[in-house]
Amino acid sequence: MSQAIIVCTRDRPDDLRRCLASVLATRLPGTPVVVVDQSRADDTEEIVRALSIHENIDYRRTNRTGAATARNDGAVGVDEDLLLFVDDDCEVDPDWAAAWAAFFECNPSVGLGFGRVDAPPFDAAAGIIPTFEPGPADRVLGPEILRRGPIDLGMSANMAVRRTAWDAASGLDEHLGAGTAFPAAEETDLAVRLLDLHFDIAHAPGPRVLHHGFRRAEAAPKLFRGYWVGAGAMYGKHIRSGDRRAIGWAVRGLWTLSTETVRKALTGVRPTGFNAARSLVKGLVMSTRQPVDRTVRMYLPRRELTSYPVSSAQYSGE
Repeated sequence: MSQAIIVCTRDRPDDLRRCLASVLATRLPGTPVVVVDQSRADDTEEIVRALSIHENIDYRRTNRTGAATARNDGAVGVDEDLLLFVDDDCEVDPDWAAAWAAFFECNPSVGLGFGRVDAPPFDAAAGIIPTFEPGPADRVLGPEILRRGPIDLGMSANMAVRRTAWDAASGLDEHLGAGTAFPAAEETDLAVRLLDLHFDIAHAPGPRVLHHGFRRAEAAPKLFRGYWVGAGAMYGKHIRSGDRRAIGWAVRGLWTLSTETVRKALTGVRPTGFNAARSLVKGLVMSTRQPVDRTVRMYLPRRELTSYPVSSAQYSGE
């Protein structure tokens, strides 16, 4: 099964250098590496040039913004069977690419897989590093998981998508995720749409990355509010597309957050659910202002994916 590795980056040249070193060490023979660069300065391009002295890297620089946009741009023109996505502030394990290949070979019904995202040692009193624990063993998940609501399905920091599934879903919704007004839930939204297209999704603990994305404690509340705004916008989009299940997802989310707030208040613990519930409602309300293509359940406008306004270059060790 052929693979392509896609790394998206914006203004984090040191992180990208570390990430690419691990990616180049893990890739299987013949695997293309695509770097989509949304940076404002030239530091990132210089790093890719330096690393490309002995490597072949497809470097794409663009003035478009947003993590989902970058991943969509990275998949353009890539014909391999499997798309592997990793964030620029992550390091992949030496067997990461081989582990994803083996997993998809053994699970032909799976269209989308989420791998393990671990954190290096850090001071938990000073801040947080988002992680994802997929469980101790491979799990293939079908549409039954949507009965309870699609929460915490995985992280796009370590994500693999079968090319046929990616094409069937038309990629990620570019109005969801980091760098947008709805700064989360793009990977969960993709999972929902793929499940409804009769692909399974999966949790795979074997393909592992180390996430260096430390957020200081004072930045954490904003980060979590963004998660719930994104979730609300995703629910709102599916509600407006005629998916009645999404009404239940939103109600269940609000109920859970509200009861958590009351429980913590009664036990003398500082409640955090109120702000999360308010952010979820904010996302639902904001969703009503953005047009939706009901046929594919994507926000409009859907932007052109095939141009790179700043530059595009194939670095091949020259």
